[in-house]
Parts: sequence; structure tokens; C-alpha cells
Amino acid sequence: MNVSTEIRCSDSEEDAYEDESNGPFPLNRLDSECRDERGIPHKTTEMQTFFHLLKGYIGPGCLSLPWAFSQLGITVGFLSTIGLSFLTSYNCLSVVRVFREQIGEGQATNDRTRDSSRKEITYADVGAMAYGVKFRIFVTFSILTQQLAICTIFFSFIGENLISILHKLSGHDGLLDKKIVAITLSLPTVLALSCIPDLRALAPVSKVGLVMLLASFVMLGTAVAENWGEHVSPQVELSKVPIAMCAIMYSFEGVCLVMPVEQSMKHPKKFNRTFILAMVTTCIVYSSVGVTCVMAFGSISNGSITAFLMNNSDQYVGVDWVILSNALVTLSVLFTYPLQLFPCIGLVAKIVQTRSLSDDSGGVNTDFIPLDTDEMANERDEEPTTEDLQDLDGPMLRAGLVIFTYIVAITIPNVQELISFAGAFAGSATALIIPPLIDLKFVLQSNRKTSLAAIKCYLLLIIGLVFGIIGTSASIVDIYKVW
Repeated sequence: MNVSTEIRCSDSEEDAYEDESNGPFPLNRLDSECRDERGIPHKTTEMQTFFHLLKGYIGPGCLSLPWAFSQLGITVGFLSTIGLSFLTSYNCLSVVRVFREQIGEGQATNDRTRDSSRKEITYADVGAMAYGVKFRIFVTFSILTQQLAICTIFFSFIGENLISILHKLSGHDGLLDKKIVAITLSLPTVLALSCIPDLRALAPVSKVGLVMLLASFVMLGTAVAENWGEHVSPQVELSKVPIAMCAIMYSFEGVCLVMPVEQSMKHPKKFNRTFILAMVTTCIVYSSVGVTCVMAFGSISNGSITAFLMNNSDQYVGVDWVILSNALVTLSVLFTYPLQLFPCIGLVAKIVQTRSLSDDSGGVNTDFIPLDTDEMANERDEEPTTEDLQDLDGPMLRAGLVIFTYIVAITIPNVQELISFAGAFAGSATALIIPPLIDLKFVLQSNRKTSLAAIKCYLLLIIGLVFGIIGTSASIVDIYKVW
């Protein structure tokens, strides 16, 4: 950041937009609203971009990886993490490449500088470049499903951890040890925090949540060190392979993050290498969490490693560290929930407004229109503005979304099944299926259907479909069995 230039947003506001977003809405608004005195958005350096990506990928979802590695075994879990990291990263970069090819390397930056009110290009907009406005709605709906799944998992995660804390304090099973009761106890706090009107006001809460999460990781690491090598590493459970891989897939749902981050860079041409470095680092962190926890604690049967350790505290040493880690991560997730809800609010409002505009105009042309034409600019000007979205951003919408995620969380028994379903259904759509579909559209414009480039897209699409179908089916069956 240039210290001689005044930026119209505080550091705390930047943190609120960036922390644990896993979606396009917060970072997109950050890049649109944090401008200098000339109205030009602040451009990020390579280092800032690197940390934006890490903050988007690494979060409470890491605590479900030990369960996945426990089901797959250390070797298969490690190889699965590398494989899914490669696939999702390649697809992320393919979306960026399509955007650059269709709009031009420097046009987005020039347009943004020339017209500070011009909206940033999102993942859904790239989908519209390929297949029109209806496909944009489909992509937006897929992102919304993914984001609501994250909020639901947060509720379930709070319930699992709260049960373990209450059981430890009471010393026996009782009414408070029921998941529905534990999640319900957190509902009033979640509703209250979700009514915070904007991200500026939410920033202190989000920052406290981030500090608590980091502290919980340190305490969990201490417990790992004290229990290292004490337990036998589990073997592969073939029946659990699909849902365990989906749990890993859940952690890599960051494709929605790349467009706003890439466009906010001072030198977008350096994004690819920065992104690759961030993904390699993320893969190392994920693998380290999964491998070290399994090496230290053996077979893990709960989607929350801290809740598992609390429930089996008599088998391990360093229980005090685990109790503190569990309490901190529970509060961290509780404080982070409202931040995850913000993209849902914006996406729901945008879908409603877009459909309304389509109905009022008698339907919207869904053919691809190059972004540098006046017609496309006019179409984008007709889309919902920030003021339009704020009209729909009321307590009823917020409460409705919170209650919806609450109902789903108390309906699905265990957090690991919920994480696997989210990874299979929402994750495969946004990270494995939509990107090759977008790429294929433009590949076929200049290549034959049997060309190498087209075959590559077909193969990636098949992998995404197979992963999504098998993973979703296995997750639903597993949920049904447990329920």
C-alpha cells in the first residue's frame, strides 16, 4: 500500500472482506469499494495476493481433514490431497485464462481505472461469457449452494464441539449432550451477530474470530507433539473412500475467490505464479494437518478433530490443550459465521433482482456478447447495483437464511457427513464441472471436437461428473444410514 495515498477503507474493513470468504461477494466488494482519493481501486502486491489466497483457503475446514486421512490412510489421503489440489488449481487457472482471452490482458484494469463505478468481473460473469445470462444464474446458484453449505457446516461444527465441551464439564450424558440442543443454544447468538448491518461493523468480530482460530491451531499442535507416535496409523476403509475424498474436496472450494483476487493485483500477469505458490503452501498445510493428527491420535471418528479429542480425552495426554483449543475454535466458528453469511445475502438478492429484470424486459438475451461492446456494458449497467441489493438486505432475509442452515444442520446427524455432501455436491459443481464447461465452449470455437484441447476438457468434465455423482450418492447413502 502506498503510504502517501489515502485509502477509503480501514484495515479492519479489509480484514472483514477477506477473512475466510470462500466466495466472490466479499472480496469483490472490497476491490470495488476500497479506493484511493482518485477513485481508483487499491492494487495488491504479489505478497498481499498470496496471503489473500491463503486466508481464503485455510480455515476451520482444516479440522475435518484428520477424519478424512483416518478413513483413507495416510498414503492415500496424502495422494488424494495432491490430486485434488492439482485438479482444482488447474480449473481455477483455466477460468482466469478464459477471462483474459475474452476480455484482453489489460482491458479489465483499464476499464476499472477509467470508470470507477464499473462492476468487477466475477466467476459467474465468465460463465455468462460462455453460455449467456441463464448460465450465469446457474453458476451463481451453485456458488450460493456452496456458501450455504459452509454456513450449515459451521452450525453443525459448533454443535459437535459444544456437545463435547458440555459432556466434559458435566461428566455424564444428558439433555445438553443432544446435538439439536447444542446447536439451538448457539442459534440466538448467531441470529444476533447476523443482524450486524455491514462488514465494517462486523470487522472487529471477524478479527477476534481469526485470532481465536490461530490460537486453537497452536494449542492443537501442542497436543499433537505430546501424543506423537503413541497410536497405530489406521488402514484404508474402502467403504469410506468416496465420502472421505469429498471431505478433502470441501477444503479446496476456492475457485470463486480467484477472479476478484486476480483483478485486484497491481500486476495481474504475475497472478499465475503467485496462485501456484499459494496452492502449494495450502496443500502442504492440509497434508501436514491430516498426517500429523493421524500419526499422533490414530483412528479418528469425528469430523471435528477437537471434538473427537474431547470425547476421547481419557486416551490421550495434553487434555488441557485440547479443551482450550476446542473452546477457541468453537467461538471462532461462531464469530465467523456472519461473515460467511454475507455472500449468501448478496447472492440471493442478486438472483432475485436479476430474475426481476429478466421478467420486466420480457427475457434477457443469453447469447455471448463480447465484454468490450456497448451492448454488454448496457446489460451490465442494468444489473443490480449495491443500492439495489441493500434494499433486499433486511432482517427477514438474514433470519431466513440462518434458520434454513440451522434446520439442515440439525437434520443431518454428523458434521463429517455434511462436509462430504457439501464437497461432493457443491464443490464438484463449482470447482470440477463448471470450469471445464466454460473452457470447452471457447476451445470448440477454434478447434475441432477431436482436438487435444477439446479432449482435455472432455476428460476434466468426466472426472468432475464422476466425482460429483459418486461422491453425492455415497454421501446421501451414508447420511441415510446414520440418520
